[in-house]
Amino acid sequence: MVGALDVVIVDMGLADGVEKGDVFNIYKKGSVVKDKMHCNNQIKLPDEINGTLMVFRPFKHLSYALVMEAQSALSVGDVIHSPFFEE
Repeated sequence: MVGALDVVIVDMGLADGVEKGDVFNIYKKGSVVKDKMHCNNQIKLPDEINGTLMVFRPFKHLSYALVMEAQSALSVGDVIHSPFFEE
């Protein structure tokens, strides 16, 4: 588990256009819940922003980043996107 002010490794680097100082939002995966209104089908809720990080040392295929803010614990598999990302 990771929290604010921890250093993390991101699987994107210079080859992906990541530069020193880039800021990304960290998304926690949305939960899967039963839709009680429609025959108890399972639906996946949208991912939610759970924090932000800033890259301080990019390499060719990975980068070191500082978690600047985290609303709850972060974990392996959380996704990052540019703050300007739209689904």
